[in-house]
Amino acid sequence: MSQAEEIARTTFSAIAREFPLLSCREVSDFPGQIAVLFPEQNGLKYDVLLSLDGEDELQFSVGNFLLEWFPCTEEKRVEAYIQAVCGFLRGKYRVVEYWRGSSCIKAQLQQPSRSGWNTIGTWSKLHLPSLRKPEQKILANA
Repeated sequence: MSQAEEIARTTFSAIAREFPLLSCREVSDFPGQIAVLFPEQNGLKYDVLLSLDGEDELQFSVGNFLLEWFPCTEEKRVEAYIQAVCGFLRGKYRVVEYWRGSSCIKAQLQQPSRSGWNTIGTWSKLHLPSLRKPEQKILANA
């Protein structure tokens, strides 16, 4: 087992221990190296996927949002990853998706702040500029 795989398994286990009432399972057919799914269930409004991809990239995915923390061999990156995932699972953090028609063009992971919400990370796909303001959909486990 590589160092990154060991870190990922330890990290995913630590997150699962924080939420003993939530079920999770390893996904064997995931194209990355390791993936753990917390399926939608009582206490969790959305599927949450945690994975190790590439050589050393921890990924967190919910809805259309996907963000990577790398290299996972840096302790501060792992701590930030755990904080982000646990923040969402606890209902303190949220994901804001931006939609144009039937297509999500951007999603942001946000944490509360005194002035509203701070963005931790953004996923986006290439899209043409538009004068039309995208619709927002908020994913929160609250």
